[in-house]
Amino acid sequence: SPTVLRIYYDADVKQEQDGNDHTNRNRQWWRKLRCYVFSFVFYSLLVIPTFREFAVALSCNTDPDHRYSGDHVCFGGAHLVMVVLFCPLGLIYLVCALLFETVNFNLCSLLEAKIGSKAAFPRKKGVKGDEVNRSKSYQAADMVKRRNITLRRLFYVMFRQLIPGQHLEPPQENTGIFTETKKAGLSRQVRFVSKVLLAALSKMGPEVDEPVMWAMAGIALLNLLVNLVFPPLIDRRLMGFILFIQACAFGGTVIAVSAMVVPLANSSANVHAVVYMLVIVAAPC
Repeated sequence: SPTVLRIYYDADVKQEQDGNDHTNRNRQWWRKLRCYVFSFVFYSLLVIPTFREFAVALSCNTDPDHRYSGDHVCFGGAHLVMVVLFCPLGLIYLVCALLFETVNFNLCSLLEAKIGSKAAFPRKKGVKGDEVNRSKSYQAADMVKRRNITLRRLFYVMFRQLIPGQHLEPPQENTGIFTETKKAGLSRQVRFVSKVLLAALSKMGPEVDEPVMWAMAGIALLNLLVNLVFPPLIDRRLMGFILFIQACAFGGTVIAVSAMVVPLANSSANVHAVVYMLVIVAAPC
């Protein structure tokens, strides 16, 4: 991740310097695009499959996918080593993905963001060397204040943003009705963690169906409350539409939980099923 951020920052600096060299500007633009694609694929698309596999490994006693059979011993031998290694590495991976999700994978916003009242990646003077054998672009780059983009700094920002009152604050941008508030990052974080939890819960065994449904209802309620108390968008009509969808999703989970917990006759079950479908269909309307 620090390497990706450094490549993106260098490409951004050189793209601004070479204002008249359109060929080099295009080359730097493609470098920035590759950094964005890598971050999006590694910290968004691959997160759900990774934690889904981890959930399968943790629930090997129930073995929902029938992967652990024969002489395999749950939480013993190779399986125990895999779980022990994945726990700290999975936590670091999740927190790092949460950092990129907070800024919606906008690497420029991440580099310009503040944490607390200080810059997340502060600027520092570039190290000057022998300027005789350097091109003009490299000499100009040395004159630009470099950023402190190191692995240590990245870890600091990753875990510092989890402290209450020290959330990451990317620069505000006016994008019309999609203009975000300062609390938009909190809504993204809750949505991202909810997405990971739902993916993991979907791989649990049938023995825990009822607790899983209760957990889904709690996740839906949490997302509704967070967006209600800390609205991520300034536009009230758009926020009203988002809240309506989340309220319908929460209503659907409540109906599903009630249908599972309360014994129902055939007629009552049909009524619950119809109401559930109406709630789900009404959400995008």
